[in-house]
Amino acid sequence: MTSCTSHSQLSRSTEQPIHLVNTDSPTVPQISTPEALLAHLSGQPIDPIVLDSGLIFLATSVTLLSGIMALNKQVGAKNEPYLQSVLDAALQNGVLSPHLVQALVEGIEHDQLYLKPQLFLLLASALSESERLLLLGLGYDMATAGTDFGIQTRLYLRAIAQRLRIPQPYQACLEASFTDQDIDHLDALPNLADLTHPTSFQPASSLLHRLAHRIYPNMERLALLASA
Repeated sequence: MTSCTSHSQLSRSTEQPIHLVNTDSPTVPQISTPEALLAHLSGQPIDPIVLDSGLIFLATSVTLLSGIMALNKQVGAKNEPYLQSVLDAALQNGVLSPHLVQALVEGIEHDQLYLKPQLFLLLASALSESERLLLLGLGYDMATAGTDFGIQTRLYLRAIAQRLRIPQPYQACLEASFTDQDIDHLDALPNLADLTHPTSFQPASSLLHRLAHRIYPNMERLALLASA
């Protein structure tokens, strides 16, 4: 499988900290739909078939993961393989071309989309509840993969969850499933497990189905701990 080129550039943090309340840059044109934003970021028209293949989810997840990496330059470099693995997964069904994915990633970096909450939320507005939960789960998965899960990243992901309008009990369960912390919302776990189960994302060859297999084992593990 052909991989996208190395994305070390995504770990380069700007000198300014990430603020979720930043206003959008005046250099970015007024864009009102996720499809128009994807065309702007990639510099090319977007085929409807490609849209149905998870491109919006991919762009939203790359933006979120890039934001986590930009929080800490040293940790960001360690997270590059995780981001690359997500990009590789996007290419597995053969619908998305490496050229399109590369152009999209470069556009997200160039526009620093993770500093522009309104544009990030424009992309996320096209996602279902299950997709938004999967998105947040990927954020926790990368943030806790072999690195210290610092308070800055923890607060960043909690703020993202609020902006995505993810119910706090679901956010708490997701965070606990990756950090082994105690939670007060175990009653929310069955619904969360149903919403993030890989079978919620079809077809089985889809990007979202494959990514759901990354986070669902954490849901199962948390359920076992809760029932012990």
